[in-house]
Amino acid sequence: MEMSRHGAGVIALAMAASLFGPAVFSARAADLALAPIVEGGGYFSWAGLYAGGNLGGGAGRTSFVVSAPGLFTSTSDEIRGFVGGGQAGYNWQFGPWVTGIEGDIQFSHQQNGVQVSMLQISNGTDMLSTLRGRLGYAGIEDWLFYVTAGGGFMHGTANLNLGGVGGLQETDFAPVWAAGVGVEARVSGRWTGRLEYIYIDGGTVNNTFGIPGGTATVSKTTRDNLFRTGLNYYF
Repeated sequence: MEMSRHGAGVIALAMAASLFGPAVFSARAADLALAPIVEGGGYFSWAGLYAGGNLGGGAGRTSFVVSAPGLFTSTSDEIRGFVGGGQAGYNWQFGPWVTGIEGDIQFSHQQNGVQVSMLQISNGTDMLSTLRGRLGYAGIEDWLFYVTAGGGFMHGTANLNLGGVGGLQETDFAPVWAAGVGVEARVSGRWTGRLEYIYIDGGTVNNTFGIPGGTATVSKTTRDNLFRTGLNYYF
């Protein structure tokens, strides 16, 4: 049992080190065997308020359908890049089962561009936020395995250059739903490290622009995949 607990701490430390750098946590590795076990030698308690930060990457795709006088085309554009932000939540624990709610805000630098026919698009996502429920199993010492789902919003931008018409800029807040899985383990004391995957579905956003000779309609659909590592403190 003690070996398993020690192994959980080592892996959780690696999660945290990948977020904050080896210089911060190298001294903790040697102390893991001496780290106090929460609640007098029992398993770590996941109940209560927690907050922390995360870093990671996102890889998704945005699909466009554009119609204008003399033009109807569709294309898709990859978005990929850095994501990072913070999260906070509250858990309730019933034996090995943990349920809770978590909110996060992510700043993103996911961008790319594509050109098709007369249309050139520069596309990006710069911020998103979700509020999700969590359900997890914590019956293996200092580990928490969980699923999560909820909703939120995403802020995106797109610059469209239509040949012979000029540039059109689109900025929007789109509702999203989110679902994912994760694993969290105690690093030391009340600190935990986590690895998490979140799927984001932004649905379809429609915008209409006035152009010479009529209007241009742009329908944009965004799907995103977030891979994050994080560190939490349980109060």
